[in-house]
Amino acid sequence: MNTQINLTPILESADRRTLAAVVTHLANDPKAVPDLRDRARIEELAARLLPPLTGRNGVDVRTQLDERLETYQGMALAHCPNLFISPGPNGTPGHGGSGIFFAECQVGYIVECLRAMFEHKWARLEVREEAVRAFVDEVSAELEHYVWSLPGISNWFRGSRDRVTAIIPKRLIDLWQESKTPKLDDYIGA
Repeated sequence: MNTQINLTPILESADRRTLAAVVTHLANDPKAVPDLRDRARIEELAARLLPPLTGRNGVDVRTQLDERLETYQGMALAHCPNLFISPGPNGTPGHGGSGIFFAECQVGYIVECLRAMFEHKWARLEVREEAVRAFVDEVSAELEHYVWSLPGISNWFRGSRDRVTAIIPKRLIDLWQESKTPKLDDYIGA
């Protein structure tokens, strides 16, 4: 098995910011770099192309997500001021609806967080760790009743983790309503 990563043909036309373009290129042209198909090699490529992402007190965001794939409202990470992931863990419903609708809800939520920052003259907004924990516990408890959480069921929503991390068990109307006004008590603004 060839273990060397040879990306010269792709990187000539893509800069360091375009990991998505590299992955898209691989998906659209299977002959481009056929040995880059497995996840480990793509993760290695991501680590080489993407700059390090560091949260408060030097927290490595990638390591944090590897160890605890947890966010608040499917977007905000503890120890990471001013960082929102869209969609993040437990940030997308596993039923009907439109991806555009979910994206609009999440972007609207982020805009409202920014509005609060401007109104309060905060330089940073960081979700409280206890808010993340409460959200994850609530979502995990609800997801226990779904087929994706049954013992012995292997699926993309859970991956190699002990709980479902990809979806959120909420109705579309609830997601929409919750995205309109962030609960600022769940954040630290400074």
